This record gives sequence, structure tokens and C-alpha cells, in this order.
Amino acid sequence: MGLLDAFRKDEVVGTKALVCGLEPQTEDWLRSDTLVYKRYYPATTSATYPGIPQLVDALAQKFDIVHVLCNLEGNGMIIDARGNRMMGTDFAQKCCDANVKLLWIASNNASDAYLKGFNS
Repeated sequence: MGLLDAFRKDEVVGTKALVCGLEPQTEDWLRSDTLVYKRYYPATTSATYPGIPQLVDALAQKFDIVHVLCNLEGNGMIIDARGNRMMGTDFAQKCCDANVKLLWIASNNASDAYLKGFNS
């Protein structure tokens, strides 16, 4: 029995995960992260969205986990390639409204941006 097998007893069956990006240059990370999620959550969707509005619309598909590769500005705003912006707390609220259980924002962002954008 390996270490990962010890955690399988608590595995939630049927979890839907969304692994997505807002920047075309994140494709390599997106592929890699998607493979990891699919090992544990077969119902994993992978997508690159052209902008924040399309990402917010995708939340209607009722994902349990949302893993987003995106950039944060220094003030904590999520920004997409088209220049659309959304405060991190607003995006987190949209995820809560869609019953997302785990939100993961992943990229090389400054920790201070997370504190400013997701603190309220």
C-alpha cells in the first residue's frame, strides 16, 4: 500500500473538476495540471477561455473544483489577455454562488496580490 492509497478511503466519487487558463501561453501548465487532476477525478474538464466573462459563464456547469491559471495585478485584480478585470473576491463569490467547493488560482503571481484580491 502506497501513501496515496491511504487517502483513497476518503475519495469523493463523481467530483467534477475544471482546470482552465485565461492565457494561451499557459497551455503546457494546463496540460500537466489536467493530467494530475484526471488521475483522481475522471470528470475533469480542461479549457482555455478567451476572457473572464467566458470563465464565469463556465461556472454554470456546476464544477466542484475550479483550478484557474491566470494573472493577478498587484492590486489583486484577475486580468485576462483582453484586458478584462475582476477582483479576486468577486470571482470567489461567483464560485460560491455556483457551489464550487475548492477554488485554486495558480500562476506565478506575487503573494501580495492574493492578499489584496482575495481578502474581504
